[in-house]
Amino acid sequence: MIVPSTEPRVGRRARTIALALAASAVLLVATGLVSFALYAATPVPDTLGWPFTVAFAVGVLTFAAAGVVIAAASPGNLIGWIVLLIGVVGSTNFALERVGGYLTFVRGEPAGELLLAVSSPLAVANTAVLLLLLPLVFPDGRLPSPRWRPVFWLALSAIVLATLGSLASEQIILLGLPNTYRIDSGALRIAFPLGLTLLLVGTVAGIASLIDRYRHAETTVQMQIRWFVYAAGVFGALVIGVLLLLGVTSDPTVIALVSATHSVFPLAIMIAVLRYRLYDIDVLIRRTLVYGLTTGSVAVAFFAGIVVLQAVLRPFTAGSEIAVAGSTLASVALFQPLRSRIQAGVDRRFYRSRYDAERTLDRFVHELAEEVDLSAVRGRLLAVAAETFEPSEVSVWFQDPRR
Repeated sequence: MIVPSTEPRVGRRARTIALALAASAVLLVATGLVSFALYAATPVPDTLGWPFTVAFAVGVLTFAAAGVVIAAASPGNLIGWIVLLIGVVGSTNFALERVGGYLTFVRGEPAGELLLAVSSPLAVANTAVLLLLLPLVFPDGRLPSPRWRPVFWLALSAIVLATLGSLASEQIILLGLPNTYRIDSGALRIAFPLGLTLLLVGTVAGIASLIDRYRHAETTVQMQIRWFVYAAGVFGALVIGVLLLLGVTSDPTVIALVSATHSVFPLAIMIAVLRYRLYDIDVLIRRTLVYGLTTGSVAVAFFAGIVVLQAVLRPFTAGSEIAVAGSTLASVALFQPLRSRIQAGVDRRFYRSRYDAERTLDRFVHELAEEVDLSAVRGRLLAVAAETFEPSEVSVWFQDPRR
């Protein structure tokens, strides 16, 4: 008797569920945006204003979109469902905050404060899942090895304790508003800081699991992990850059911009799991380093030039326009030389094999122009090929000119 395979049916069911979850995320975000439009003209806290609203909506929709694509393409991979879950829970949180803001600040109804209070544990749980579970099971949805199971249970404990403990918090997480519906329980007051401590420990352990997986993985998995690390690096670099330039700022637009960049995580995860243009990560990292360092160097030179030129020109002019113009011209002139030197430095430091290969080929071309002995050319060509590409076998043949 022939038993029909249930795998296609399971795949269709999984895709249907994923699409339904993604559609619910879109509806929840739409509900939140309608509520925001209803209170947009009303004075509200910055955390409910338009910069945070736009950043939050973009973030949760990106997670939901990446999650549904991964879950539909690879329903057996837990990563897609985790990313989709983050998008759905984040969308629920978005709707609760905006609907709660409308009911509280426009209608003055107590139900609004209740919705805002309910959003607090959802925000904690979603953040904990992103920081703890994703690194542990990335990129195939499984732990690196059975010895990481205690860390997995530690992560679950941290999520539960922090989520339940947030119910006793005096402020609503992320919004900074008073939590009028807080549960005044001694056990919950202890659970919250304990859960946050375990969350910090679990995050460090999750990073360690990625390092362990990377060290023992094949090239494809290493490239997948590089995408995840790249997203974390871009986010961390932006946060550090804002702190260096602006300090600890309370500007809602800047904070919302930084918050919106966490959308690079689902995009990087989607590329890594689906392996679409997977090997472009090295090129992307190289260009990010080169242009990021170049832009930073030019910015430093620009502002330093303004300070120096203002000091020099102060006895001759009371304005700063000449200093700004001179510094701008100097910065433009410096861009290309700086980029070339920084690119060479990045290649030497992070892409040594490629840098050495390029230098070897350049040297070979120069030597070839002065070489006339065919046997010498053949020997040098074999040596260069072996040095740059490291093949298992090299051979050279020449066409007989008499044929």
